[in-house]
Amino acid sequence: MRAIRVFAALSMAALVTACSSSGSQTRAAPNSATTTGSSAAMTRTSAAPTSAASPVSPTVRLLSRAKLVDALLPLSSMPTGYSLDTSTDTSSDDRTFCNYTPPSPVKISVSHTYVKGAGVTGQVLNVGLRQYADPAAARAQFDTLVKVMQTCHKQTDPEGGIATYSLVNTARVGEGTIGIRIDFESGTALQTFTLTGACLASVGQGGVNVDPDVIAPLVKDQVARYEKAAIS
Repeated sequence: MRAIRVFAALSMAALVTACSSSGSQTRAAPNSATTTGSSAAMTRTSAAPTSAASPVSPTVRLLSRAKLVDALLPLSSMPTGYSLDTSTDTSSDDRTFCNYTPPSPVKISVSHTYVKGAGVTGQVLNVGLRQYADPAAARAQFDTLVKVMQTCHKQTDPEGGIATYSLVNTARVGEGTIGIRIDFESGTALQTFTLTGACLASVGQGGVNVDPDVIAPLVKDQVARYEKAAIS
């Protein structure tokens, strides 16, 4: 099971894009509600030019931890043969790609890890949602991550292992998506981060052999499930 644990940790800890200011990934957030400076809604910024005929911008709701968990892709959405790993360590981890400093603290972070097989042939799929204070904070985090990964190509973890990073083409959903390939001695992982609403949605796969075509539909499904719960 060591290989499975390595890849689960890769998706859930070593590849954390940002942690809360307290270092906890399970910190309570404001009650599930829509918020803004003077009204009860946060307006998601649109990349399209505004005009008199533009439709009303959608609103983004901050979700409670329980509702974020509900917004994660369930086991039934995974490929055949995977099972939910309930033993994965979900303790906080302050590591980031090439140790960059996150511009925005995560308010709530939730994830599910699914495993298939065991030993060196084991495969891991991970889905996660990191909710920030508002869409602007999520955007700042995403933009920083994209900028950092232009020059972040290699990193040594606390155990002495070396991870090599490279950008990969991935499904284009939400308000922006970045795909990252991670190669190290014992295998490979693919990790995507998608900006949507006040969240970064992540989908990752780890194992000796990884396939971008496996996680591409999961990226789309995870974003759609979150947006159904948080954006209207």
